[in-house]
Amino acid sequence: MVGDLLSYLNQQALNEAKLDFALRRGINIADLTDSGFLESINATKNGVLTFAGLLFLGNINKIEHYLGNHEYRFSWRTNNGILKINDVWNDCLWNSIKRVKEHFKLCNQSITIEYNENSYDLTPLDEQAFHEAILNAIVHRDYAMDGMISVNYKGDELIITNPGKFYGGVNEENISYHEPRHRNKSLAKLLMAFQLVDRAGMGVLRISLNSLKYGRDFPSWKESLSSIEVKMPAEYVKLSIFILTQQQITDCSLTELFIFNKLHEVGSVSINEIEKDLKKLFKEPWIEIEKAINREVMKKYIQLKGNNDGVYITTTDLGNIWLDISKPFREAVNSEKHVKLYLYLKKHKAANNEIIKTLLQFSRSSVTSNFLAKLRYTKNTGKK
Repeated sequence: MVGDLLSYLNQQALNEAKLDFALRRGINIADLTDSGFLESINATKNGVLTFAGLLFLGNINKIEHYLGNHEYRFSWRTNNGILKINDVWNDCLWNSIKRVKEHFKLCNQSITIEYNENSYDLTPLDEQAFHEAILNAIVHRDYAMDGMISVNYKGDELIITNPGKFYGGVNEENISYHEPRHRNKSLAKLLMAFQLVDRAGMGVLRISLNSLKYGRDFPSWKESLSSIEVKMPAEYVKLSIFILTQQQITDCSLTELFIFNKLHEVGSVSINEIEKDLKKLFKEPWIEIEKAINREVMKKYIQLKGNNDGVYITTTDLGNIWLDISKPFREAVNSEKHVKLYLYLKKHKAANNEIIKTLLQFSRSSVTSNFLAKLRYTKNTGKK
């Protein structure tokens, strides 16, 4: 777009964005010109305003003229059905991001929860998870389509919907680990330069991490008709997990958080079940599980136990306390042999009776055969 550059822009949005950029970068605002700022965040290229720059800081008339009408909606309905917010608008991205976050803060007020004679102040939803989710919707929406980005908060869940379909091979099953694909590359580049989003591909991970640390389920992504929907649970908090991962293990991985959530109030979960659940997040879930169970700080809270049915991640005595376990897992007398065999098969895929006899230190082949005959987590191929 050529002509008078500033006539295309919302001057107040430009001034606010430039000040925010300068403060975060430690730049003297007096030394930062409008043109220098726009070029540095890729809103212009050689002084010419890009479509991404127009979306980000443009005035509404120019956006509608060149790019169409891209609306936004935020609604908040309480659990008893009272509509508290129902706002629809059309503006540049800078103003729209501000506006949606102001609404989010109104419906995400801090609450005080009592746990073990202590008080904790928590918000129903994690602010960072919401930031990542709304920016993800903005970056990946299809701007060639009519429609709006909508945020619908219903008290027990928050749903963000954006126009468009999954892009570049990404789908509901692989969104967590697929290489990022940007329909709007110039917009993604601008938002990364401005530091509203970090490096590509981290949004889904952060949304999941910041949901699990509250002890909630994974967010879910769904393609429906011509839109993408992300649903984030907001109804409850497993406070023991939140405190554990905020005070004791502050650098939990996604897999570690997931394991804690599965163990909460239960005390055990089969590795096969964990692997199945994590397939949507990782191409090789066992590798991630192995990292978690072998991490020294995690060994204080979890351990492997086995029986004829399978091998389980279970809580230790300390884990029983932190994860509210009233009935700990009852291990078999030969639990260690089950764990040793399971880990060997995970690594080597197969083993004959002689290898297993040596591995498990059985005295006779008949004892080995009797042991293997009772197992329900291995398959006898009949090969020697």
